[in-house]
Amino acid sequence: MTEAGAIPVGLGKNILRIESAAVSLVARLRLT
Repeated sequence: MTEAGAIPVGLGKNILRIESAAVSLVARLRLT
């Protein structure tokens, strides 16, 4: 895989991690 192709993939994984973390935080706030 080329560097130009690897950069978007890395950003995509980071975004998914941030979104999952945000969803878990929102879920905790709604449960309390």
